[in-house]
Amino acid sequence: KHPKIRGFAPEITNVVFLGREKFDRNYVESFKIRVTVDKRPKTVKIMYRFSSDEPYKSALLYDDAKHDDKGAGDTIYGGEIKPSGNNVVMEYYIESENAAGVSFFPAHYMKAPEKASLKDLNQSK
Repeated sequence: KHPKIRGFAPEITNVVFLGREKFDRNYVESFKIRVTVDKRPKTVKIMYRFSSDEPYKSALLYDDAKHDDKGAGDTIYGGEIKPSGNNVVMEYYIESENAAGVSFFPAHYMKAPEKASLKDLNQSK
């Protein structure tokens, strides 16, 4: 007899794109993202596309202090998407998985994915 094991899917609590800082002369040319995920995720990835008529691509996000994610093991995952050509607006959603299940941000990602814009990220703070 084994006790029942209760698990919880990962919890995505914060999604932030890094923008241009005040007085910074360099423009943001890529989408650098930080995502906070609790409940021991096995994988965290961003699903993205630059046009609603193209399929989503995926990129892994890391918690290793090497991908704009702050410190290793701090539950903040980071990554970067480098757009090609004139792609300046990106639709995206976040997918996170552990042994107990899969979580998505936003919850209704297929009907209403989030959007990020290089124009918005270049508005200095």
